[in-house]
Amino acid sequence: MKTIEAHGMVIIYENKLLVTKDEKDDFYKIPGGRPKENEAGAKTATRRLTEETGLIGIIGKKLSTKILIKNLVRDEKTRIELHHYEGKLETPPQNFDNYTHGKHQVKWLPINNIQNYEVAPNITYLIEKGDIA
Repeated sequence: MKTIEAHGMVIIYENKLLVTKDEKDDFYKIPGGRPKENEAGAKTATRRLTEETGLIGIIGKKLSTKILIKNLVRDEKTRIELHHYEGKLETPPQNFDNYTHGKHQVKWLPINNIQNYEVAPNITYLIEKGDIA
């Protein structure tokens, strides 16, 4: 079975979760993605945060990993590992305005009513695990 890894940084500030959305998906997700060749997971998470939001993050502890098994190619099961890291921004946000960075919409979702938004399954998973509170 093929395995795909993705790494993302969970940034929470004043009870708001930093998320992005692009044209590929119709839901909000944690900034992150697949590593480059020989790139460590934490490095991937910080690089992708900057690429998707323009912000600079500082990596913290490892959080829960969400495992998915999907058929990405006809009848070929793929294991998808979504690795998460606690993080913070090098410079706290000046405001919580929505903005666009490249192809990504950037938004701060209030954690206490995140159920009112379409979010990726790993965000719900991290809430259930207590990693997002």
